[in-house]
Amino acid sequence: YRLKGDNIFADDIESQLEDARKRDEVSIQAIFAEAVPVATPARKHRAARGVEEENVPEPEARPAEPVSEDVRSYLKSVFCYDNFRVKQEEVVSRAMAGEDQLVIMPTGSGKSLCYQLPAALGKRVVVISPLIALMKDQLDGLPSELASRATLVNSSIESDELERRLNDITRGRYNLIYAAPERLRQAPFLHALRRAKIDLFVVDEVHCVSIWGHDFRPDYLFIAQALEMIGSPPFLGMTATAGPEMRREIKERIGKNLIVTSAGTYRPNLILQVKNTSREQDKVREIERICRQESGCGIIYVNSRQNAEDIAFYLKTSGVDAGYYHAGMQSAERTRAQESFMIGKLRVMAATVAFGMGVDKPDVRFVIHFALPKSVENYYQEAGRAGRDGKPSRCVLLYSPSDKARLTGWMNAEALSVENVRSVYETLRRVIPQGGAVHEDDIIRESGFDERIVRVAVSLLERVGLIRRGLDVPTTLTLRVTPDVGWTPEFGEFVERARLRRGQKIALGLAELSARTGVLPHQIEGKLLEWRDEGVITCRASGRTMFIEYLNAGHSAKRALAEMLETHLATSAEKIDRLAAYAKTKRCRHWFISRHFGESIAENCGVCDNCAASSAPNNMGDEHILILRGIDSLPVRMAVRGLVKALVGAPRCPIQPHEWAHLGALSHHPTDRVEKLIGDLLAWGYIERDGNIIRPVLTLSMAGRRLVHGEVEGEPLPTSS
Repeated sequence: YRLKGDNIFADDIESQLEDARKRDEVSIQAIFAEAVPVATPARKHRAARGVEEENVPEPEARPAEPVSEDVRSYLKSVFCYDNFRVKQEEVVSRAMAGEDQLVIMPTGSGKSLCYQLPAALGKRVVVISPLIALMKDQLDGLPSELASRATLVNSSIESDELERRLNDITRGRYNLIYAAPERLRQAPFLHALRRAKIDLFVVDEVHCVSIWGHDFRPDYLFIAQALEMIGSPPFLGMTATAGPEMRREIKERIGKNLIVTSAGTYRPNLILQVKNTSREQDKVREIERICRQESGCGIIYVNSRQNAEDIAFYLKTSGVDAGYYHAGMQSAERTRAQESFMIGKLRVMAATVAFGMGVDKPDVRFVIHFALPKSVENYYQEAGRAGRDGKPSRCVLLYSPSDKARLTGWMNAEALSVENVRSVYETLRRVIPQGGAVHEDDIIRESGFDERIVRVAVSLLERVGLIRRGLDVPTTLTLRVTPDVGWTPEFGEFVERARLRRGQKIALGLAELSARTGVLPHQIEGKLLEWRDEGVITCRASGRTMFIEYLNAGHSAKRALAEMLETHLATSAEKIDRLAAYAKTKRCRHWFISRHFGESIAENCGVCDNCAASSAPNNMGDEHILILRGIDSLPVRMAVRGLVKALVGAPRCPIQPHEWAHLGALSHHPTDRVEKLIGDLLAWGYIERDGNIIRPVLTLSMAGRRLVHGEVEGEPLPTSS
């Protein structure tokens, strides 16, 4: 500390800051002026190679050691499993050995066991999870032996209870700690983890580290710094979807050479289908048909809040127990809607992607996408919420030729521009001219942008080196100095300059405390926590804001920013193209998705609509074709029994010969044979029941329509008399 009077010290600092402000004003416009987008060599090279070449499987990591008998014993005695699932043993072995990992496991494959088992065995594990509801569900589902040694830290916890939990973490009481990503920027949480000596640092949904990812969370960008601050413990990142490009970005953001373990994205219980429609009204009718056809619960993902409400209303008036969920609802409304769905009071939920990762419901039997998502990653992440219990479940994408153009137009309209980022930067300069503490709401209000633009813009400004965002700082600190036993000279000087009295409890604003003591605002809380550990002071922080420092990035920032935004726009367009290709492909859909993620499976899953359409003709006779053509031309829809009667020409058939050319066409077959032929077509997926509970009638599936209308491999179908 500088031994001056407070006023002299403050004047000296103000003078330095004013000089810095003047220098910065000169450079701000130059930094952002004429930031013309530049085509990056990386993007040109990527485009030249194409997506197909880029997403190739990466080399396998060296085999992990088998786990010990103690580990297997805990697997059975604590978690009640006789054996590990695919790749679980490998991940647990490496976690116990302290190796850094990136793990890709499909939804429902048992990711949580990979870190819960080491915690049960005595490792101190912290899990960064993006949703409060997800943390609570995981905590509630823990075996009792581990539940007593587990806790969570997030905004739902009252301040007194939060302080108690942080103290217990410091003392090493917990082996499993769930925390929200926002805690990574808070000094008390990091301080507690550092003192506890964490053995494994887990990041769930680790794809959120990508600034352009499908679930971007700005605080995930601070993981690398947070790891260093708590002593660089072994790292375990987990996600259900990460292709080669995403894997490379995750490694770069984390700053570690991660061993990649993948259980594959292929889930054979998911029946992937695309339904081609020409109008939104057709999509709504198709949704109703599927909801009636399926007896289980389902999710309908839509692209707007209004669509969520409209589709839910339409389904309810049609007799389907449906509700809606979107970010525009009040928190209590959203909670009620989600709970109703989870307990089965609502069978179908029409929702925006806000209804996402917190949905840990194993028996979702179908997921329908009303509109085209932004990427294959988005689609498979959302569709993968079906069939977590491993049972067959439908994933249906409703696709219209205009969907791609509509999504591309929306993406271009919503794209962040250099002007947006410059405006946020100038807002920061206006609100905090010399840097310092600033609340996100102040930036939103002063800039006129929404929360999304502000968060991404601040992250981009940090990426290009114009600002540094460190730990969030408290607005107020409540302090009480203990008797002067064990005081260091530094602490004694702090107490004197802060004008604190022994035993007095006082609340001071951060800015005032910094001005009194000369300690920089972003350093005060760290020092107070160290002194608290020494027992010379108690402190409690309240209210938190981000802390921004300005950096002298120079003119290179404008080019870096323009390249970043331009690359993002081109990459987004590529992702939309890729998903549109998925919608239009006639090849195996599971193969298509696996290849996208750099994996390889046999190109005949047997369960997607395309494979069902291509696998049956070897077993299909002329009678099957005749039945399909007959169903396609029926004047009225029929159930199985009625169709059998019409095909064999039974008496009292309601259809007349002039109405249907196929009447009696299979009269030479017994009725049980005709029923078997119809059963074949149902099993192969060429015909479907419409879901009407009282009288389910038959209709052609998309695969059936392809066969009838000659769309398989461009070859005409044989005709039948």
